[in-house]
Amino acid sequence: MYENLTGERNVLDETIEWARTYIEYGFALVPVKGKRPNFNVLKRRNGNFEWGRYCTNKATIEEVADWVTIDPTTGIGIITGTPSKLVVADYDSATAPDLRTASVQTAKGHHLYLHHEMAMPTRETAFGDLKADGGYVVAPPSPTVIGTSYTWVPNRGLDEIGLMPYEAAASLFTSSTPTIPLGVNVFTPKGKGSTTPSSEWLASWDKDARFVSAVCERLGIPAKGVGKNFRCVLPGHQETHPSASLTHDKNGAVVYHDWHRRDGQEFFLLAEVYAAVTAGKVVKLNKPELARWKLRLLVETGVVAAPAVTLPPLTSANSTQTKVYDGLRLLIQARTLADDPDPFPFTASFVSRWCAITEDQAKLAIRFIRDQGLLTIAGKFPSGVHTGHLYLPAGSSDAATSTWSSTTQKTSPPA
Repeated sequence: MYENLTGERNVLDETIEWARTYIEYGFALVPVKGKRPNFNVLKRRNGNFEWGRYCTNKATIEEVADWVTIDPTTGIGIITGTPSKLVVADYDSATAPDLRTASVQTAKGHHLYLHHEMAMPTRETAFGDLKADGGYVVAPPSPTVIGTSYTWVPNRGLDEIGLMPYEAAASLFTSSTPTIPLGVNVFTPKGKGSTTPSSEWLASWDKDARFVSAVCERLGIPAKGVGKNFRCVLPGHQETHPSASLTHDKNGAVVYHDWHRRDGQEFFLLAEVYAAVTAGKVVKLNKPELARWKLRLLVETGVVAAPAVTLPPLTSANSTQTKVYDGLRLLIQARTLADDPDPFPFTASFVSRWCAITEDQAKLAIRFIRDQGLLTIAGKFPSGVHTGHLYLPAGSSDAATSTWSSTTQKTSPPA
């Protein structure tokens, strides 16, 4: 495909060869574009935007070859923390400790690679970030944002010097604080079997420039900034002229403004827009559902330390069943991020929106997932005149049967 493009061919070969080296070191890889996951590659290769899958199902060299075939400009990221047994000190300035460990020259600083096998959170520091669980770093030979390439520092290459144990340098990083502490509880208990999102914590992300930018990229909203006009991205709103914009609400959060109010709603939270685009229709979300979509966005955009989730592999699954399997992992990641261990519903109506399939497809896929032993029935909740099942993931230590309390029966249970 690239035989006549000698320079590009060389870049692709170099990318694949470095990926081969990283895989031999046991590193978990992810495709990147700039400093973010390469969502175009993820969507075209895997059918979804999730990069967390590579924490547990490490990319093979064949997959990396697929990445560069889909997008010859894609870079390689190395997932830090327990998936790669790796911690990386990300120095934002040119000044970094001269440690005898593998080091990378970045656009404006250095990455110091350290071996570490225990779980620890990604942290902010006075010098930059300490990348661990839930994080990743862009690796050589990926391009930087200023047009150069990530390169190994002379005499500090991965094959030249290896990795210093993190413990040997840990004293340099003792002033760091967690970006997202492990096990942070962003839900406030509201009675047995019920949790309500901490609205202050969740709402704060709509004021975060990184989060807003990452969500807009996923939604296909042009990077024009607040107050600039663009064509509406909501399903069914195929206007040929600009008909939407981003604006600030009274609390300073960025919200989506649909000028024409085609669905009877003028302003949308970003998570509501993402849910609508994913489901293919504008749907009214209750507060727990909105929290799930917000948490999902935090996981998928990579702006928080997404927890690793291990599920038993599927056998003899079709594309729809695989899509629901991936959706289940995302849901568990969101609930784990919220430190929410309670049994949860996994209904066809929710799954159809969450995974962009029909309700009939969702019913069959849920049954398949249950038959595969991935979900354990752990209780029931009222659903109209009927009852629905509450589930726990396979292997969950909390196998106690649960039911929704009277306080939660007044509204739809969290998904």
